[in-house]
Amino acid sequence: MNRLNSLPRPASRQKGVSLLAAMIFLIVLSLLAIVSIRGVTMQERMAGNTQDWNLAFQATESTLRDGEADARSPRVGGGLFNADCSLFAGLCAPSTTGIPVWQTLSATWVNYGSQTGANNPSVVSKQGGTATTTKSRYLIEDLGPVGGSLVVRSYASPRDMRAYRTTAKGFGNIANSDGVTPATNATLQSVYVY
Repeated sequence: MNRLNSLPRPASRQKGVSLLAAMIFLIVLSLLAIVSIRGVTMQERMAGNTQDWNLAFQATESTLRDGEADARSPRVGGGLFNADCSLFAGLCAPSTTGIPVWQTLSATWVNYGSQTGANNPSVVSKQGGTATTTKSRYLIEDLGPVGGSLVVRSYASPRDMRAYRTTAKGFGNIANSDGVTPATNATLQSVYVY
């Protein structure tokens, strides 16, 4: 018996099919990993934005309550309201220009707690290691006697009661690209009869 005949013959040519299959498999796995990472990143951003919006909304809600408490104060009862809210901070006469007072840039706002002594729910925005504090704020507009103005005509109350519209703004924690202004804000309004 010849020993050379009993040994396996070397392949004359290798095909490399398994290498090609492994490369395609790795490419498909890499694409799936990239897609799933992008999905997780997007979900994380959405959760962060939702949390920031909730923070802004809660700050606005407490500021609105603080403004309503201020509307019951003797400061508001004195009736010293003017168009740009500057005579007494945050006490505004209704707009005569058609643009609501709370949308004008000249309006002087009241910081949360500055009139009532409540603890301020300040929001600290952090961007690039620096921190800035943004305080929630509000305005109070005198809408006039109950039943006499367009806003409060439907109320059935004695004429000696007045209606006040409180507009509150609150802010979230995430800062814009400038690192100073909050990226999220919320605005709420209520009409308070007193």
